[in-house]
Amino acid sequence: AIEIEKGMAMGADAYLTKPFSMDELRATVRDLLGRGKGEP
Repeated sequence: AIEIEKGMAMGADAYLTKPFSMDELRATVRDLLGRGKGEP
């Protein structure tokens, strides 16, 4: 969708649409937290 493209172009790391499931939220948070590993 256009909204997702706009958000990502503006620097968003992830995009969840409502309603979202707890599994989807957990997976997104896990992915975002995992990106920081190994960086100073």
